Amino acid sequence: MGAELRVGNWTVMLDGPKTLRLVRHDGIEVILPHKVSIRNLRIGQLMDYVAELDELIEKGSMTAKKGTTKFKLKRKAKKPGIWFLMARGGVNYDIELATSEALLIALKLQESSIEDITLKEFEWRTPVMFRGIREALLGVFSASALSEVAIAQVFKDRLDRAYIRHGAARAELLVEDKHFYIVLEGAGKGELGLFKKLADALRLDKLPVSDSLAARLLLGSARVPDILEDKAGVLVRKRILKELFKEHKGEMKFEGKHLVVGNKYGTWRINLKTGELRLNEYLLCIMPAYPFKFRGYIRLPGLGTFKLDSRTARVLAVAHIALRPDEVKDKSIKEQIRTARKRLVIGDFFLI
Repeated sequence: MGAELRVGNWTVMLDGPKTLRLVRHDGIEVILPHKVSIRNLRIGQLMDYVAELDELIEKGSMTAKKGTTKFKLKRKAKKPGIWFLMARGGVNYDIELATSEALLIALKLQESSIEDITLKEFEWRTPVMFRGIREALLGVFSASALSEVAIAQVFKDRLDRAYIRHGAARAELLVEDKHFYIVLEGAGKGELGLFKKLADALRLDKLPVSDSLAARLLLGSARVPDILEDKAGVLVRKRILKELFKEHKGEMKFEGKHLVVGNKYGTWRINLKTGELRLNEYLLCIMPAYPFKFRGYIRLPGLGTFKLDSRTARVLAVAHIALRPDEVKDKSIKEQIRTARKRLVIGDFFLI
């Protein structure tokens, strides 16, 4: 069973390296999966957990606001052990929850918004080459952050669909066969609008959404444009790359969110979410010209010409570098390629 700790009315037990199990004196139980190992979880955080849980159980209801969405969680008087969660505003849905599910979501709603807002803003405004700083900052907060994947599992079991609106962006988030999908009904004229035109042209009306992003969308801590750096963005860019670089088919291999390219220079890895480019594990700094944003157009045979959102433009730009390195003219990039080429590693993907 492992060590147990008594905190107020609760017995706290380790249920794995990232999971706590809390059992109340009256038998109420809640499982709290975390994003990372809980070995550094502070006793103060445990005390906060039990205080918030006790207050919710005693009151039988709570309200919260995340972004433009108001949430109301209430125990149903006529259905023992059943709670009702209502979201209105930027996100709209109604679901019934078991007590353990309600307690988990309540704690997630009350988590600090520092990671959701401050670091998300940092990510959008920071070049890819500085993303490591963001990851380091996330480590400061993640020890007490509850797992969005666990939250997503609750929604998979309870939700059919939700309606989301952020500015001009309007979307329907669906659960089908235990997977999340998003249907963009409106996207405006910005980055999301450009992305939607591409997806529509490729007949991708229903786009996949990761469990983590789906949970954040449903709890009001993410916005519809975030799909550009999620599964939806990866899927659309894979389709475009296959169409634009058919003559390089033998050099390309897709591995999850990465495009891997093998040629005489070594092994290139392109992150299809962010456009990060590595050659032989060496990170190449690829910066666009002023105003520091990748832009461009592509022509897809039989479909027309499309203006690209900046994420997709970046991915296509670095893919061109990886697939046609001999055509690179920029002196800085050429020097980085020479440096990375010296680090050539013979692996099990390509033997040069």
